[in-house]
Amino acid sequence: MSEEKLINENVNDQETQQPDYQDYIDTINDLRANSVSKDRYDKLVEEKKELIEALKSNSQVNLVNAEEERSIDEVKADLQDNPDGTNLEKWTLALEYRNKVMENGGRDPFLPNGRNYTYDQNDVIAAEKVANIIQRCIDESEGNPQLFNAKLGTFIKEDKVAKVLNKK
Repeated sequence: MSEEKLINENVNDQETQQPDYQDYIDTINDLRANSVSKDRYDKLVEEKKELIEALKSNSQVNLVNAEEERSIDEVKADLQDNPDGTNLEKWTLALEYRNKVMENGGRDPFLPNGRNYTYDQNDVIAAEKVANIIQRCIDESEGNPQLFNAKLGTFIKEDKVAKVLNKK
């Protein structure tokens, strides 16, 4: 009887020690909902600089945006209708699509998706890491597709299984 009680206590202890990933996911989703994207932040910083310069020089600033915000569907259509684009163009569109979906409260398109799969905190972290690496490569390439490919290549690990299969 005492052995059975000890086993039940061990099982209960293990159940309470399991991490609750849903709390992490909820916290990240809250942060996303209450945060501003880097693009919007950079745009606001630039507008602030223009306003300060206008005040210094006693001139006026045109606050009307020349380019209108594109919808999620427009970005998605551009992404799908660009089969011959460079990796730089495709990844830039993919990140724009991801940011627009998430700004509108949607699920991160970079997360794994499957009928019988439930993503966890590790997947959320991995998706964010991929997005940050891609954005870094885009920023550092300064519009040069070849430089983008080279920078992206430094983050890609060789797939040994694919290498063996390609030799056959």
